[in-house]
Amino acid sequence: MAALALAAPVAEATVMVRLSRAELIDRAELVVRCVVEGQGARWNEDGTRIITLSRLRVLAYLKGQGPAGVVLRQFGGTVGGDTLQVPGDARLTRGGEYVLFLRRGAGDVVYLTAMSQSAFAVGRDAQGAVTVQRSFEDVTFAVPQGDRMVYVEAGDEPPEPLYRLLDAVSQRARGAR
Repeated sequence: MAALALAAPVAEATVMVRLSRAELIDRAELVVRCVVEGQGARWNEDGTRIITLSRLRVLAYLKGQGPAGVVLRQFGGTVGGDTLQVPGDARLTRGGEYVLFLRRGAGDVVYLTAMSQSAFAVGRDAQGAVTVQRSFEDVTFAVPQGDRMVYVEAGDEPPEPLYRLLDAVSQRARGAR
């Protein structure tokens, strides 16, 4: 039995408090619909962490304003034989379309507001309707229950119509609370 326990893979997850849609919108300086045009990993400026820079072509600003292209900076990636993975962070793919909730950095650099909670992948359902979906791989949510926290494994959300997310952002960003 001890050998099995030692051989079992170690589960890694990031524990976070689940933000409501309103909280996510309020915390974001920018909300964009975008396409990932390119990605590259490198060591950060002081050589202590691997970062991935994703070049985003902004299709629309749903909250805030900015340039037609921005660079998303995230911890993690692979450089040579070294890999850094950040459990609970969004994993974007080149060519993928997303709705992202962001905060501004210096110049054209942006950051996700709340890790994987900030990234909605745009896709289509079986009938061809445009949908969005968040992936919560490696995420555990801390949920307050009375005077204690209960920990719930997140799992992926089911897809929802894109228009529902766009309407919520538009109404909240205009101040309709």
